[in-house]
Amino acid sequence: MDIAGRVICDHYVGVPAINYIIEKGYFADITVFNPKTVNSLVSFTNPFQYSEGIEYIIINGKMVLENDKYYPEVYAGKVLRRN
Repeated sequence: MDIAGRVICDHYVGVPAINYIIEKGYFADITVFNPKTVNSLVSFTNPFQYSEGIEYIIINGKMVLENDKYYPEVYAGKVLRRN
């Protein structure tokens, strides 16, 4: 999946409005969510729950979550090691 465009982080996620460029060849982790329905279902007694309202998660251009379908076979991330 090629993604090109400009994304603005807004006050909802607590990040100042900064323009980021998303282009082919760049690394990016993108979460698309509905701010009206996003909700965490995690509790101390039930810690392994997915959040509601998360529509897509794209890691380095690869779809990891699409609507309620999770793709566990997709390994799109990269391990970052401290020198």
